[in-house]
Amino acid sequence: MKRSLILTLGCLMAALAVSAQIPALERVEPMFWWVGMSNPNLQLIVHGDHIASRKVVFNYPGVQLVKVHQVENPNYLFVDLRISSAASPGTFPIKFIKAGEKALVYNYTLNKRDRSAGRAQGVTSKDLIYLIMPDRFANGDPKNDSIAGMQEQGIDRARMFSRHGGDLQGIIDHLDYLKDLGVTAIWLTPAIENDEPKASYHGYAVTDHYKIDPRYGSNELYKQFVTKCHQLGLKVVMDLVHNHAGT
Repeated sequence: MKRSLILTLGCLMAALAVSAQIPALERVEPMFWWVGMSNPNLQLIVHGDHIASRKVVFNYPGVQLVKVHQVENPNYLFVDLRISSAASPGTFPIKFIKAGEKALVYNYTLNKRDRSAGRAQGVTSKDLIYLIMPDRFANGDPKNDSIAGMQEQGIDRARMFSRHGGDLQGIIDHLDYLKDLGVTAIWLTPAIENDEPKASYHGYAVTDHYKIDPRYGSNELYKQFVTKCHQLGLKVVMDLVHNHAGT
């Protein structure tokens, strides 16, 4: 009985410690969106310490607050928006208000869609698709082999389930090689964050669907990778499997 009570108190203290670490407004996903989408509906996932106790307020022409969903977990809100065809690109503040406390503010951006001719293309039977597991291809930036704060550290190319150090820069450095092979489309296994203690080098143990794994680079570097591929006439397939998640 005593041991059970101690264990219960320990779990409770751990849960309280984790809760205390959540920032007042930890994140909003997706972090930005676009005007002119064929589907005008957008749902934001908002995460923050007891964010569900706050009221959502904003004022931006062409954007309507449809509904705010509260769930069992008080640290989440789901916010339904409708973006009309009249909405213009721009940034506006979304305020999370609670009486007697300072308002929390997230500056939300609606971007203009890139409608460049040929930017969005499907793959066909005419394409030669080259599948790359980023960690196993080429190490273009050894400085990102270990990232402070991530569960798995270092690389060990002698061990099958360890990280081997490949990254986006390594792929960028070899785009000419892939082009010379006759490749027309590059498919990367998920390059988004897989922060697991071991064996997540393949990319299918996702822990953040909105962030490139820092051992591969950054969101900005991924954009540069896509741009360089397009400049060479190479298509890019982005692998996102939403029911493959880390623990």
